[in-house]
Amino acid sequence: MNEPLFTLRELTKAYPGTTALKAVDLELRKGEIHAIVGENGAGKSTLIKILTGAVQKTTGSLVWEGTPVEFAGPLDALRLGIAAIHQEVVLCPHLSVAANLYLGQEKTKLGMMRRRKMLDDGRALLKQVGFDIDASRRLGDLTIGQQQLVATARAAAGDARLIIFDEPTAYLTRSETDQLFKLIRELNGRGVTVVYISHRMEEILELADRASVMRDGSLIATHQVKGVDAEPLTARLVKDMVAREVADVHFKAKVPIREELIKVEGLSGEGFEDISLTVRRGEIVGLYGLIGSGRSEFVETLFGRRKQTSGTVTWRGQPLRVRSERDAVKAGIALLPESRRDQGLCLNLPVRLNLNLASYSPISRGGLLRRSDERKNASDQVKALSIRTSSIEANASSLSGGNQQKIVLGKWLIPGADLFIVDEPTVGVDVGAKSEIYRLFAKLLEQGAGIILISSYLPEVYDLADTLHVFRKGKMAATDAPSKTSHEAILAAAIGA
Repeated sequence: MNEPLFTLRELTKAYPGTTALKAVDLELRKGEIHAIVGENGAGKSTLIKILTGAVQKTTGSLVWEGTPVEFAGPLDALRLGIAAIHQEVVLCPHLSVAANLYLGQEKTKLGMMRRRKMLDDGRALLKQVGFDIDASRRLGDLTIGQQQLVATARAAAGDARLIIFDEPTAYLTRSETDQLFKLIRELNGRGVTVVYISHRMEEILELADRASVMRDGSLIATHQVKGVDAEPLTARLVKDMVAREVADVHFKAKVPIREELIKVEGLSGEGFEDISLTVRRGEIVGLYGLIGSGRSEFVETLFGRRKQTSGTVTWRGQPLRVRSERDAVKAGIALLPESRRDQGLCLNLPVRLNLNLASYSPISRGGLLRRSDERKNASDQVKALSIRTSSIEANASSLSGGNQQKIVLGKWLIPGADLFIVDEPTVGVDVGAKSEIYRLFAKLLEQGAGIILISSYLPEVYDLADTLHVFRKGKMAATDAPSKTSHEAILAAAIGA
């Protein structure tokens, strides 16, 4: 296990205005399970992309079994036996499980697809790896967790020598996680090197031989895991992950907190249970937790996107039952969703239309849209929010991530709201745009609104929130004022350390 398989030397990746990886030296040994941990934005994703040939390095070298290699694209990495199972499944949901298992390596005879052969072989493969999944089913009809297992089986079926797992259990049940871990151990037993990326400390301790910590694009340290006492190791890994200077200036306005706006008691629904919290006017309530911890499911239920199964909501002193998004909007609740591109914008439509998405009823009369009001609304928000666009007629897809996020916020400013739920508001947003978004939050608070802020970037939620709730496995694991707790304590509650 001490013999190196893949060695990275002084690996750097620079983009205009930022350096994602900074002179990373990392050795992946033959037959080991090597964990990589770090907060969002630490550089893990960029590292994966370089290892798999999806992105080219700026400087440094890649050495495979003692020989320097260059990847022009993913095919070069695949030829060496490098495979990756991503957190977001990148297969074809409209095809069968069997078709996805052999995607790109279809079984044919005389130019004809041998569907029966692929189905039979697919069933045998799934049985061999221990996954109870019907190979004839349409992939899109499976749960996200089952789709993740299909992607894993596909990688295991090839001649992979290095397999990278990126947050593989985010959508898995405990039973599915057990199946995955069994397969990882079997692959490792056959000599396959595994890179395992996860925020969940218990998984690192259970699987890994060694663990490397990344922070702000740098490799901080590599620790022995196997055979080491769990408690001090966990404390060291957590400290390495969060002991940093916060590079971003998180603008926090001093706004007086006023009367209660919304009170949630014992709310339960799909993905979470028994959540209670209060948001007051002028207050930012932060929600922190790992992917799949139930944060987003909770706020989507508050917004009427999901059905609540129990609990009560009091809105401005009166009982509120939100059965649909329309009920939430009518009450004065706005949601900036986790994925602005998939859930918050119509990318192929103009800025003008996107900014008015929540306002078409007020600017229509007798079924006819008042175009002048539509253009005025859009122009006013572009000016007020400093949205950088060539025109209100430009498609939203042409704007930067920060300006797209301003549009998602701006569409709610036109009709107005009392409670703004913002889920990962600064993902993929540069420092300048982040600062502008934080100042917009301050204006909303000064105007008497309340904010629920969800962020996976701990310094952001720590610095901005007045009250902070930590989610873990669908439940509230901790509640405190950030000033009375620490980064280490918050992260420990989120990962169960």
